[in-house]
Amino acid sequence: MEKMQGKNVVITGANSGIGLETAKILAGMGASLLITCRSNDKGKSAADEISKHANGATVQTAEVDLGSMASVRKGAEEIGSKLSQIDVLINNAGVFPPTLRKTADGFEEQIGVNHLGPFLLTHLLKDKLEPAPSARIVHVSSQMHAGGEIDFDNFRGEKGYDAMGAYRQSKLANILFSNELAKRWPGITSNALHPGAIRTAITRDANLLIRLFTRLTFNPVADGAKTPVYLASSDEVGSTTGKYFEDCKEKEPDAAANDQVTAKKLWDVSSELVGL
Repeated sequence: MEKMQGKNVVITGANSGIGLETAKILAGMGASLLITCRSNDKGKSAADEISKHANGATVQTAEVDLGSMASVRKGAEEIGSKLSQIDVLINNAGVFPPTLRKTADGFEEQIGVNHLGPFLLTHLLKDKLEPAPSARIVHVSSQMHAGGEIDFDNFRGEKGYDAMGAYRQSKLANILFSNELAKRWPGITSNALHPGAIRTAITRDANLLIRLFTRLTFNPVADGAKTPVYLASSDEVGSTTGKYFEDCKEKEPDAAANDQVTAKKLWDVSSELVGL
């Protein structure tokens, strides 16, 4: 349980759900945590809870709203001021709004928060990941990426909004980004995962039927942390990169997730949209 001592781990959206549970486990393994949340109050409350499980390591916070590129840039600076090196970055935060909502930069919220925000943050933290001897990036995606399609002409909701279609698109984007990272940043491993059908707060804005279905049929949050923790800490995947995992095992994603042409285009378009 001490195998992560001396490791710095950054987790986005770790004030609740899978992110919080992942943080607790990694803290218990000795990792020093820096969690990002949309508000300092939520971050402090979560840090206090995580600290109860910490095995002699620190828990820090940074305010990052992934729906605002200005906030992402400011948050990356704050993270950089607190950490000289990042051993593991877990892109965990996500949203699933039932109606069309837009980010501060005018993007449809799911593609903005679930993909573009993490895309920018990851790039801004690259100089902190590179010094680590075996840095890892972990992307929390979903099996719902299957059937998804990247519609480059609808990132701002120009064609209307379908909540599930937007979610599938954003989760597909997570895997495409992870795979492209693995190719472009060879010194850093990058893998994506499906955490399972988990009872998290991501459906808090959904209709009553969906919330009840989730509560009655989905698995406990603790189950959702197993694969993120595995990819962040296991020696078995220390050199594995560009793969997709479910239940701590490598799995072949939907064919669209392996489309290298779309992955490259998504990288280029995303870079332009976030101002890289």
